[in-house]
Amino acid sequence: MELFSPDWMVRYMALWNSEKELYLALEKVQFSANIAYGFLDNDTPASIIQIKHGHAYYADSYTLAQQQYPNLTLDWDLRASPQNWLVWISRELGMMGLGLAVSTKKLQFYQGDYQTIIQNPLLISAFVKSFNIMRNI
Repeated sequence: MELFSPDWMVRYMALWNSEKELYLALEKVQFSANIAYGFLDNDTPASIIQIKHGHAYYADSYTLAQQQYPNLTLDWDLRASPQNWLVWISRELGMMGLGLAVSTKKLQFYQGDYQTIIQNPLLISAFVKSFNIMRNI
């Protein structure tokens, strides 16, 4: 299955909603956001997942989402090379691994603020978990 394809994102959404540690942490802080994922050299992200109070309710390619929601705005847009995404998805990452990825610019935030995440233990825990569930797709 192709990374960040519509089918991949639907599986990701199902895993997100089945992972209690992830959605309960985000529920506690009433986290709602449009989160995009993609590749460093592309003009637009590859995919999007929409989160409302911790639960994922829509996931698709970014292009299709823009067609369905013309006024779509992104709260978070995470980009990396395809190779780095595949490395991170192949193994469990911790806070140190993700912090290193951000500090070395292997993971870049085109939209959103990493500092906001690391200042809140519930958000950083959920952020790490959101990466780790990708291994199961």
